[in-house]
Amino acid sequence: MASIVEAATAGGQDESWEQVHSALVPLLRADNSTNIAYLAAEYVGLVGSLAGCVWLYGAWTGGALSTLAFAGLAVVGVVVVAVFQHRLSGLGHEGSHYALFRNRLANELASDVFCMFPLMAMTQRFRVTHLGHHQFLNDPVRDPDAARLHFDGDRYPFPMPKSRFWYRYVALSAWLPSLLRYLYGQAKNANVTAGLREPKGVYRFRVGRCLRGAYWLPMLSFVHLTGSWPIFFLFWVVPLVTVYPFLMQLREIAHHSNATDEGEFTHSRNFHCNPIFNFCVFPYGQDYHLTHHVFGLMPHYNLARAHKVLLRYRPYREQAVSCHGYFFRRWGKPGPTVLDVMAKRRGPESARA
Repeated sequence: MASIVEAATAGGQDESWEQVHSALVPLLRADNSTNIAYLAAEYVGLVGSLAGCVWLYGAWTGGALSTLAFAGLAVVGVVVVAVFQHRLSGLGHEGSHYALFRNRLANELASDVFCMFPLMAMTQRFRVTHLGHHQFLNDPVRDPDAARLHFDGDRYPFPMPKSRFWYRYVALSAWLPSLLRYLYGQAKNANVTAGLREPKGVYRFRVGRCLRGAYWLPMLSFVHLTGSWPIFFLFWVVPLVTVYPFLMQLREIAHHSNATDEGEFTHSRNFHCNPIFNFCVFPYGQDYHLTHHVFGLMPHYNLARAHKVLLRYRPYREQAVSCHGYFFRRWGKPGPTVLDVMAKRRGPESARA
């Protein structure tokens, strides 16, 4: 059996799917308030980080900080800003599933203006390819994510030895052309339909494109009028094309790669890594990715509760894979690391990339 059985935490007798489904239905309903706090918290962190970066740049140009000290602190600033960019994309993912807010217009506007537009993307177009991923999950031909993520699968196939994973997804990520190729695929994923049927949106794509222009015009005008182009490029564009795609690729490659089709719940996995690592790499329900694929419309703040309910269903409990660490196992925790499941060998007919 290719999947690793998660330790059962649910007490009492096993329940049928009908019983579990009935308990989960109330958790599917998003509200119009919870994610306001999450968005506010992200922007407090992001604005605070950018303010620190602006101060840092001013201190360096004013001669109060040496170039060596500035370079080291600037790297920290780039990483921190990229983490918040990545977390915003997690909330944009919620918006693509209509789970950010119950009101459809509020969901679309908030997802676009606060999450997707800052990342040069658009919720409506990302939704098309992302729902195609859910519909054709792990299909090597029809899943839009499969070809995008495994474009070099002939050279780096799964299962992948741990040393090769370190080389391909850590060391090669320092090679900018490799990272930009991945980023280009993701940017294309968030801006075109890839031939998939486009569901009716809250507003037309043309309207969304105009809104995105209306978002960036005053932003770039402010940057120009204040002479802040060096700050903008260093502390927004550089994170967006380096650390942000690095974090995103670590997350995406862990979600489904080397997953088997031996059972109903073996197509993805859940991630219980170090809390700081999860904050950076698996934000907003991305840690309960298997649970998310069972109920795609469920808001991120209900996924942990849904997972506990699903554990009362024997097939889920026995098939669900929970990774307790990414590169290294968390101290005292059961289960494999992400690298363990990436390296696990499976039968030639039992899994898809």
